[in-house]
Amino acid sequence: MKAWKLVGKNKFELVTRDLTEMDENKDVKIKMSKVMFSRDDCFLMNNPPEDKQLILGTAGIGVVSEVFDASTSRFSRMDRVIIEPYIACGTCRYCQDNKQSLCRNKQVLGVDMDGLMQDFICLPHNCLYLIPDVVSTDDAVLTPLISLALNVIDKINLDKGDHVAIFGGGILGIVIAALANYYQAMPILVDNDPTIIQTALYKNIFYSFLPEKDDINAKIFTATGGRKCEKVVFLTESITPIDVALDNCGIGGTVCLCGTHKKDITMPMQYILEKNLTVNAVDNSYGNFLSALNILTKGVIKADDFIREEVNFADVDKTLPDITEEQTLRKNIVVKCE
Repeated sequence: MKAWKLVGKNKFELVTRDLTEMDENKDVKIKMSKVMFSRDDCFLMNNPPEDKQLILGTAGIGVVSEVFDASTSRFSRMDRVIIEPYIACGTCRYCQDNKQSLCRNKQVLGVDMDGLMQDFICLPHNCLYLIPDVVSTDDAVLTPLISLALNVIDKINLDKGDHVAIFGGGILGIVIAALANYYQAMPILVDNDPTIIQTALYKNIFYSFLPEKDDINAKIFTATGGRKCEKVVFLTESITPIDVALDNCGIGGTVCLCGTHKKDITMPMQYILEKNLTVNAVDNSYGNFLSALNILTKGVIKADDFIREEVNFADVDKTLPDITEEQTLRKNIVVKCE
């Protein structure tokens, strides 16, 4: 097995070692095809863990190479699969109640344990999903991003005709807005990056505003006919003050905080109490991979809009250290393992 291990800040080392044998718990061997290098990976590259060296890669697709027991497995050799990177503990009360997304003991590939930036990996079958034939390999790599966005859509209980303001988040904000369009809601995207706004307008997200250019409160007031928004999504990458987001949520509305990187946010309680707002949060993409694959079959989200470039597996140490977090907010990088 060959893998790229993060051995220091912006420093990768190619390692070769024996592949862990399959067993009842890791019962599918996968030949990796493509691995996403996302903002999460870029953050870890710039801020490596002090206590361990790590193989990065939380999002990726591959081809089944071998199964532990062919007579019982739901997978066959050469099946294309998308990998859900969350390994729930299986024993806590949330797992016992079939609420694995709430498991506080779950391990995340590429964060808590070695990830997908390797040529082969053995994984449990329950974190693998068959990719429909009509979904291209290029599009399939977006499944985790779409699943995260769907978790937000579910959390705010988005209805047809709802106005939903989405603050920040780069390409994640665009994906949430595009899904809101698909579900016949009225998305309003606010982002400080002109490139993101331009992409959003290209994706028919007509209410897309740039704070340095637009009066956000006035724009949202006009777009909603003075009612403000029933739903608000605040992505933790946003540099717009959260006060602005809460101010633009209507009375009795719902606010969702979303981010895979936790950071301190001071919540102005007066908005929440005076408006009787419901506030909740999403911090992972667990649980909506099948729905995300269904979205991909309908062509709602396409890789061309969200992939910056592809790099060869052999060139990881020469290419990835030059990638910035700002670039991954705009578009992701894909590592070709084939």
